[in-house]
Amino acid sequence: MKERIRNVALRSKVCSAEAAAELIRPGAVVGASGFTGAGYPKAVPEALAGLMEQAHSRGEDYRISLITGASTGPQLDGVLAKANGVSFRSPFNTDAAMRDRINNSETEYFDNHLGQVAGRAVQGNYGKFDIALVEAVAITEDGGIVPTSSVGNSQTFLDIARR
Repeated sequence: MKERIRNVALRSKVCSAEAAAELIRPGAVVGASGFTGAGYPKAVPEALAGLMEQAHSRGEDYRISLITGASTGPQLDGVLAKANGVSFRSPFNTDAAMRDRINNSETEYFDNHLGQVAGRAVQGNYGKFDIALVEAVAITEDGGIVPTSSVGNSQTFLDIARR
């Protein structure tokens, strides 16, 4: 872990996927990294889906708005859709479970050109971003993030998100 998280102060913030998922509250606007099947977060969305399912079993609504760089994959769009955990999704989707939610009017959807997402996010068109959820391979000595195989809108999400 020391080789990958080179900023000593940030090592203390490492936590489990379950603990990270608890930071994402119902109604949050989440900007997630990813572009097609590459570079999107996997463990935290799966843990978040579990929290959503538990809340729904108690009769509580627990859904988020999800904005990404493009389509993602089953460990993000799929698990959250199956948990009925997304109230709004943009800009692009290819996951069958999410598509079913969108087509059944269970998830609001705004399809726009990928090149417009960052500008719309900065302008506040998606609401105020609460969380940036970015897959990374390392954190540099000065706290910079080294993304995995997708950069996309990650920097914008990191710049504007509250957490």
